[in-house]
Amino acid sequence: MDGAAVLNFTLREVPRTFRRLLALSELTVTDLDAVVLHQANKFMIDTLQKKLGLPDALVPRRYELIGNTVSSTIPFVLEQEWAAGRLRPGSKAALIGFGVGLSWAGALVGF
Repeated sequence: MDGAAVLNFTLREVPRTFRRLLALSELTVTDLDAVVLHQANKFMIDTLQKKLGLPDALVPRRYELIGNTVSSTIPFVLEQEWAAGRLRPGSKAALIGFGVGLSWAGALVGF
């Protein structure tokens, strides 16, 4: 696998997918309570957060606790955010998964 190509692909497609999700749903970043990214590693989350222009409070980080367990990191982070009270009934979150070759997906969910 060409790591640089995968990195470039992810850094191109994740922001594009995030912007498209917001546009299709007629939401802005300020409408969201969380942007849950696949917990690949610190570098990837830092880079995507910067590229997306997201404040720290919107991007939960659990990679030190769970490591890179592919897309299962997203439900784990959701459970942790719910347990901590940062997600609650009425909250909105963007979920962005990527990896396992050149695959990616995004969804907006309400609680």
